Amino acid sequence: MFKKVLKLLAVTILGVFFLFGCGKKTEKLPAPTNLKLVDTVLSWNSVDGAVKYRLNLKYGEENMKRIVNEPSVDLNSLDLEPGTYLVSVQAIGSKDNDSDYSETSIEYVQKNMNIVNKLSGTEMLDSLYVKWNGRTLYNEDKSLNMVYHSASGFEVKFMGTKVTTRLYATNYSDAAHRPYIVIVLDDDYDNMVRIGLNTRYTDLTLVENINDNLEHKIALYKSTESIDSHIGVENIITDGEFISGIDIKDHKIEFIAASSSTGYGNLASKPSEAKTSANSDCMQAFAAITARKLDADFQIFSASGWGVKASLYANPGENIYNAYKYYDFRGEAKDISYSFNKFTPNVIVVNLGTNDYSYANQAGISDAEKLQRLEEFKAQYMAFIEYIHAIYPSAHIVLFHGLMNENKAITSATEEMYEILLPKVKNLSIIKVSGDAQGSNSHPSVASHKSVANLLVAHIKKELGW
Repeated sequence: MFKKVLKLLAVTILGVFFLFGCGKKTEKLPAPTNLKLVDTVLSWNSVDGAVKYRLNLKYGEENMKRIVNEPSVDLNSLDLEPGTYLVSVQAIGSKDNDSDYSETSIEYVQKNMNIVNKLSGTEMLDSLYVKWNGRTLYNEDKSLNMVYHSASGFEVKFMGTKVTTRLYATNYSDAAHRPYIVIVLDDDYDNMVRIGLNTRYTDLTLVENINDNLEHKIALYKSTESIDSHIGVENIITDGEFISGIDIKDHKIEFIAASSSTGYGNLASKPSEAKTSANSDCMQAFAAITARKLDADFQIFSASGWGVKASLYANPGENIYNAYKYYDFRGEAKDISYSFNKFTPNVIVVNLGTNDYSYANQAGISDAEKLQRLEEFKAQYMAFIEYIHAIYPSAHIVLFHGLMNENKAITSATEEMYEILLPKVKNLSIIKVSGDAQGSNSHPSVASHKSVANLLVAHIKKELGW
């Protein structure tokens, strides 16, 4: 009897085993396919029967898991450490039938969320990342930082493969007056690139294809003068990151002049060639060259044809003395007072008088009128020097003349004014140079600007011991 019970129990257990142990096994879900990464969003084909998806993020030797509900995810939202990840995806079923991981993996680079790679709007004014050169002014209506004068612009330090910017231009359709810019990578002025802007807005790549993972500096300068055209900067962007900390040089120089420091026609092939913004490059004129040789920060306040008192080539009432108090000569910024504490020069080079002398010797006026105009010029010139000295009492002022090969009368007038000013402005010196008259309208050529810059460099070194 006992044997029969054991036999019946064994049969029963065997039946239960076959009933429950040999049932049809649930099949695995198919592995996700067609993984795609667009920017930071990873997507794949939806898997029928999947209730969720599991990501495997391989980072070095570590494997991290993340669960998502949909067949796509913004990887940038997963709070990952910066680095490179290999990502594969698994479909999760409701019946313990999870799939294998996808056969293919996607490489994803998680960037540092705290890096700065785009500067726009008022963010561009943050001196932690952008060094602005010259008199620039933010236009809130256009969301642009406006760049007016010769050699004004910006520089940034970065790590990445490229830097781009979006620029606004005035007079872009006027070939004779459209703005030109110069791009300089890592202070390599021998290989600077010059570009004309011929559209209202230009999306411009300043540098690209840098793959050394090192820190670099890119600078943009407006190489043409304010009375020709202006530019505005809407943004500065890198595919890497901007490096904080701008470089402020020990020496600072301001140049106040007419056409000379703007590089008026210095690229022209002959003196009879008309001056245009295309053949005028301030970055190859004596002011910029002098600053580079002295490793100095600098800014230029100059307008071709303008005098310190009056000129035949400017509108009545327009002169350097009055305009110097404001951001710009004409247009939107001519009535906005300039903040002189933005740039405190150690040296101020003043090259004015040629246009005043042309006005004083205008054909058809009497000798008495000529004398009166000359005396008015001298009085305003000296008042201007004293005005500058009052703003920057520690700055050394250089009276620079002769570049346009002025005649003896204006040379004598400049030397006379120097003697009168010397007791009032003790940190004052004078230098006479001469140009080669081979640029447009007998202005100096690039070669002449280089030789004149050498003389000015030697003069400043002697006077200040630099």
